Amino acid sequence: MRQASALALAAFLACSGTALAQPPSVESEPQHGKVTSQLQRTGEERDRFEIGVAVPQGYFDWLGTFGYRRFMREAGPLEQSIQAEISGTAKDYLGEGALSVYYFFRPTKSYKEGWKLRPLIEAGPGLHLVAQMADIEGFNDSAFHTQAYLKTHLYGGFEYLFGRKMGLVVRGRLTVPEDHPFDYAQAAILLR
Repeated sequence: MRQASALALAAFLACSGTALAQPPSVESEPQHGKVTSQLQRTGEERDRFEIGVAVPQGYFDWLGTFGYRRFMREAGPLEQSIQAEISGTAKDYLGEGALSVYYFFRPTKSYKEGWKLRPLIEAGPGLHLVAQMADIEGFNDSAFHTQAYLKTHLYGGFEYLFGRKMGLVVRGRLTVPEDHPFDYAQAAILLR
């Protein structure tokens, strides 16, 4: 009797142009006890460029920065990303440039992808290659010095998204080991 009623209803809906929703097939449903969902970042969240200026602690007054960030993965309560950054500055007779690579860990529960204003808390190691150039007064010559080092960084601040492709990031940095642990304050335009 039930099959006859279902067939009659299907015939009626077919004549009226209305389609019945088919139940999902057994093959498309995930097996019980297995997690099948992965965090799927949108294209805007996977990659971004940052163009900014920073006020460093120490001799220099400002620092220009250009960075590229790539979302790597989410593991447990932390998301992981990698960032390559080029920075440069000059004052009087001394100039400095750095190439840095950071690996950041950020709590996944600290923000949601849809938020326009996001708190920024992240930490991780940074590998830095620094080159300094000094003009030697009285001579038409320059002295160069390079150094590589590994440090641990903690960033705190916020991100504000103007739209899907552009935003602003403002953050401060604590570095260990460092003579002045709070060594950096930065504002940057982020392009996704």
